[in-house]
Amino acid sequence: MEELRTEAIVLRCVPYGERKNILTLFSNEGGLLSASSYISLKKRGYLSALCRCNFLLTRKTSDIFQIKDLSPVDLYTPLRENFARLNCAAFLLKTLLRSQLPSKPSPLLYKLLISYLDELKTSESLPQLQSSFLLKTLKHEGLYSPTEFFIEAQKLADVRKYPELASIKITAEMEKRIEERFWQSLSSS
Repeated sequence: MEELRTEAIVLRCVPYGERKNILTLFSNEGGLLSASSYISLKKRGYLSALCRCNFLLTRKTSDIFQIKDLSPVDLYTPLRENFARLNCAAFLLKTLLRSQLPSKPSPLLYKLLISYLDELKTSESLPQLQSSFLLKTLKHEGLYSPTEFFIEAQKLADVRKYPELASIKITAEMEKRIEERFWQSLSSS
């Protein structure tokens, strides 16, 4: 039976029956993975979206893993204590759920997600973080074309240090245009 030890973030957790959960994980090695669990009540709190854990998985079927064990790495408590931060984190997770193919390894995108979630714990530049993540995801997928975006969006896509994000002023209209362009780019690929 194939075993996989990996660090992953829980993107989604759906209860199935009385004691079982079906999870969608985003991992460094495997990209989007589906996993089922019969985890004890003691560890059940780690099976919610926005939990980063080390998982021991075994392949159950061709596309579903069974969680044998897990240990928490980061529960992102500061994000859960602030609605605006939690909302932004949920947006990042949904972006990956909708944009990534199952079992497509994306180690750089995984590192980007971890980096952005860590920055979200203290940043006040939530709209810039969110928009920057979309643009960097497009870059990662090879779908970013600087000529399609306005100057502020290009700055968000090219930013290398988080403090620089605060100096980039974007409006709600700009955020909306970036998000629309993101989904258009993905649907046309």
